[in-house]
Amino acid sequence: WGGGRFAYQRDYEKLLWAIWIHETMHMHGLPGHAPGNGWPLSITTNQYGVALAINTWESFLAGWLDEKSILCRKSTNIQDFTVKLTPLDRNQDGLKSVMIPLNDHELLVVESRRGEAFSSEMYPGFYGITTYLVDTKKNNDRSQESSGKDLGNDTAYPKFAYYLKSSSGDHGLAGLVRGTLDKDILAYEGEYFLHNGIKISLIKSGDFDTVRIQKVS
Repeated sequence: WGGGRFAYQRDYEKLLWAIWIHETMHMHGLPGHAPGNGWPLSITTNQYGVALAINTWESFLAGWLDEKSILCRKSTNIQDFTVKLTPLDRNQDGLKSVMIPLNDHELLVVESRRGEAFSSEMYPGFYGITTYLVDTKKNNDRSQESSGKDLGNDTAYPKFAYYLKSSSGDHGLAGLVRGTLDKDILAYEGEYFLHNGIKISLIKSGDFDTVRIQKVS
């Protein structure tokens, strides 16, 4: 499935390779279309997007990340620690993801992003960290994506993952995200995510992102 008249009507023929990769990934068992269905942040959420990296959760499911690329730490074992993340978009060895299991079916995934390499067509200066909540008990409800009711990250419609909102307010993805909501899913230097007493802060940014993760009351 994919391609054909839909792509040519929208002048997407230069990205037909991405369409076929996206669809082939479904055949390999990757659910796709979350977090941020339709958003141009991953080849699995938008095959016509400008950031065509694969998120680390789905790379993990496929067995494409080695153990050195992931730091997994249960929420019950978190006190206060820092890690240096290599951007997801860059083809470079290093720690790509922090995964924090919350219980037997939910976990937080922290990733670093850059407008380079696989995501070189993102707007200039695109950077920051994202955090999304994965729930392995949920399947994707895509029933309202064409109606305009579901803008891709709406918790009213079940999905296996949702981006968390950062402390930023409203910046980062204006003009690139479908609709007008959830433009604050990026945390810039000095900003953070907070979920269930776990605070995830970007404390230093440059070629890499230094992230602090701590339990807060």
